[in-house]
Amino acid sequence: MNSITSFAKTTLMLGALTGLFLGVGYMIGGQSGALIALGLAAIMNFGMFWFSGSMVLKMQGAQPLDTKHFGYVRDMVTELAQADNLPMPKLYFVDTGAECLCYGPIAQARCCGCHARYYRAA
Repeated sequence: MNSITSFAKTTLMLGALTGLFLGVGYMIGGQSGALIALGLAAIMNFGMFWFSGSMVLKMQGAQPLDTKHFGYVRDMVTELAQADNLPMPKLYFVDTGAECLCYGPIAQARCCGCHARYYRAA
């Protein structure tokens, strides 16, 4: 997805939430309620737009990627970023405890250690 489309979707979502805040604020307190709701929406939208990524990383307990053991991941992302002329993103590791991406009883029965292919130690 290109960045303009992503930016437009984010802007549309934040605008819709602001409109919802304004409507509820107006129903509760008239014009002054709508003005207060507009101020709260502005503060919340600013926080969501600029700080949501770091908040999610903190909630998940993400740690910067250890390139000593997972250097191949950094190399792969660097290659992809350069191929599309994108800046190199920060890489984080989230320990979910899952060893495999196989879900359901049939998939788990067929799972033959797929985690070994993706989580190899350097």
